[in-house]
Amino acid sequence: MYLPIIFDAVIVGIFVFCIFVCAKKGFVDSSYKIASLILTVVIMLMFQNTIYSKVKESPIGEKITQTVNSALTQKVEESGVSEKEPGFLESLGLPGVYVSMFDNSRTKLEETKNQIISEITESICASLINIVSSVILYFAVRILLFLVFKITNLV
Repeated sequence: MYLPIIFDAVIVGIFVFCIFVCAKKGFVDSSYKIASLILTVVIMLMFQNTIYSKVKESPIGEKITQTVNSALTQKVEESGVSEKEPGFLESLGLPGVYVSMFDNSRTKLEETKNQIISEITESICASLINIVSSVILYFAVRILLFLVFKITNLV
């Protein structure tokens, strides 16, 4: 007479135990993920400038700078913005004062063009290197935190 009640109680006990274990495991797993994300953001903010400068000075940063600079220079040259031959103004019969004035303007224009290319290259490279250093730092921190949590048996 009491056997079905005992059997039901054992089944209910097993379900309660499983629910408790699953809830605890889910809570710990969720806590790990949240703590890991928060620690990742904090550590990334702490070390972002250091990693940025290391990547910028590394061969990766130099390669990014060279590639962007050559691509921009090539685009400017392909755009049709080019100088005329040096004797072009003289062939028009302009007085020497105007020719020298135009030559000075041409020189200043070339310097300005090179300066603009340099500044655009620097800006693009800073953004690209920042992205690369952020990705490297993100994965390094995530792997480190995974190992720390694995060692402490929290996962």
